[in-house]
Amino acid sequence: SNEAFELWYLLHFHNRVTAMKRGEYEKAIEDAVNVKSINKKQKFSYVKNATDMFYKLQVYGNQEQAILWAKDLAQQYDDERFANHNPATQVYKLVEELIGKSEELNKEIMIKFKEGR
Repeated sequence: SNEAFELWYLLHFHNRVTAMKRGEYEKAIEDAVNVKSINKKQKFSYVKNATDMFYKLQVYGNQEQAILWAKDLAQQYDDERFANHNPATQVYKLVEELIGKSEELNKEIMIKFKEGR
């Protein structure tokens, strides 16, 4: 993910189509979770590597929408200089594989299955 992995998190809440600096993601994620949170008294503070982040994304975010927005961002670039792609993330590919929605991986598995491997 460029500029930061946190872009993947942010895409669970809204489409980010302009570049951000690494330090800006933390506040953007906090704001997004706090807007959606039912408990307005206890403010969410983003902590990198927090063990409950997946839970927060599931409860307050939208993974399917994040995948769609990440795909849209990836299609904005037509070269393989990935370090220059900002904003962009390829995390959606891993997530699709993990949830069984990667067409490429599923085709590969079916071929191996049919071949008896």
